[in-house]
Amino acid sequence: MVYIDFMTTSKLSFPSQDYLELVGVIVYTVSYMEWTLIGDLYRLSDELPSGLVPQDMEADTAGAIARNTRNAADVMEDTTLRNFLMTCAECMGEAATIRNDVLHARPATHPDDDQLLQRASVRRKDSLCSMEIDSGSRKITSSRKSTASTFS
Repeated sequence: MVYIDFMTTSKLSFPSQDYLELVGVIVYTVSYMEWTLIGDLYRLSDELPSGLVPQDMEADTAGAIARNTRNAADVMEDTTLRNFLMTCAECMGEAATIRNDVLHARPATHPDDDQLLQRASVRRKDSLCSMEIDSGSRKITSSRKSTASTFS
């Protein structure tokens, strides 16, 4: 494998290595969550409603996985499996929103001359309106018009 140190060879302004690492952690964690949920669905396939087919979900986005799981759970009787699927769908949907806002953010210069990602406005009403990734505390804080959540 060839490694190129883009931070020293590029003319682009990059945020700190810690900051970039946290962006990677967000992306990888959501991908890991997707595959964990799909893996659980394979394990539970004998108990799933006919419309929830893990094999069909492998190419789906995190948002589609969340929607498909929620839609399938909505038509199930109130069982432990239904509650599990609803919880997974809610968590996957939230994770997808955060990951998408990170991936669709734009580079910005902080007043302290640090580079960071910022997504100042979005088209979706439920999307994040601001996001802060603090590489010092290794926390990601997202704020919505009505809620704020901190992830570490």
